[in-house]
Amino acid sequence: MDQYMKQISGEYLRTALSAVTKAVFSSKQSCEVDLSRLEEGEDVKRNTKRLLGFVRSYLDAIYASIDSIPSELRTLFNTIQDQVMHKFPNDRKIRYTAVSGFIFLRLICPAIMSPAVHGLVSDTADVRTTRNLTLIAKILQNLANIVGENGKEQAFMGEINTFVAENLDDMRQFIRNVAVRTFIS
Repeated sequence: MDQYMKQISGEYLRTALSAVTKAVFSSKQSCEVDLSRLEEGEDVKRNTKRLLGFVRSYLDAIYASIDSIPSELRTLFNTIQDQVMHKFPNDRKIRYTAVSGFIFLRLICPAIMSPAVHGLVSDTADVRTTRNLTLIAKILQNLANIVGENGKEQAFMGEINTFVAENLDDMRQFIRNVAVRTFIS
């Protein structure tokens, strides 16, 4: 399924994520929030604000691109959601995490973390940009996993939890909408 999804989603990923990814590349500023990794003179509050700004930009781009997601993927996500809801009727979260595991863990986050491989940019990321993209993907994945309901993740991500919690409803809505069966033309 990973190969199938990658095969049919290349144009979608480039269209949805390229502009934001290019903005991250051109920024050259740190988004580091791990206190043990901060360089001298860096301010964690400023970095957190910058990081969340990039995450918000990615979320806006992803949410705005829902109609561009290939109908084959949307049908697949609908089938996955139907099957897990049937198998686990008492698990209210599974309908979201089953779908988000495919679209974020196997598609969107890998494209963000390896943008040149997915055709989002032509340049290879430097160390700082790679770290920034990793942090962005980590927050997106936490949000897609609906972790805000389960408490804290790594300690250095503590300040990010409020952002995640505030955006859970929008993520749930996106997953519900992306898992709507569409007609394949």
